[in-house]
Amino acid sequence: MRLEPSYLYQLKEYTIPQILFKQAEALGDRVAIRKKSLGIWRKISWREYLEFVKYTCLGLKQIGLKRGEHVAIIMDNEPEWLFSELGAQAMGAVTMNLFTSSTAKELATLLNRFDARVVFAQDQEQVDKLLEIREEIRGVDRVVFVDPTGMSSYDDPWLISFKELLKLGKELDEKKPDLFQNELWMGKK
Repeated sequence: MRLEPSYLYQLKEYTIPQILFKQAEALGDRVAIRKKSLGIWRKISWREYLEFVKYTCLGLKQIGLKRGEHVAIIMDNEPEWLFSELGAQAMGAVTMNLFTSSTAKELATLLNRFDARVVFAQDQEQVDKLLEIREEIRGVDRVVFVDPTGMSSYDDPWLISFKELLKLGKELDEKKPDLFQNELWMGKK
């Protein structure tokens, strides 16, 4: 029989977003994520990681997502993928990751089967696929895009940038500072 350290055993009682909260409490400004961009390493502390997740969670609430609804994620391995995944889970949403290499038709089938309300999309390529199948994906209310490159001419209320989602989350946090904690701790393992 393999014994686990008591610390790991204790974490089994929590959801992944709740574990992130505990890690941010314990490790604060220590580096949680490193991402190289344009030759420069970007460092994100545990505290910042939790803050991104909090604002993502609250931003999703601001755009109408409810506990138990579904969020699809079509992203590369980027920090925003983690923020989206854990932010949605902290909100009580069910998440599903889809391949960025999926065709528009494949995405339509999967998004309808999953009944996604919100879709996180990496970039213009993924947004264009979603716009192509917009009439087929009956339940998707909003598309959140991460990389705005090439999207300055897109003027569609169906689309919202990740940056804008974070801003909405921050605004809600300022109005209701206990809301994130309430949502987070409603989660059950």
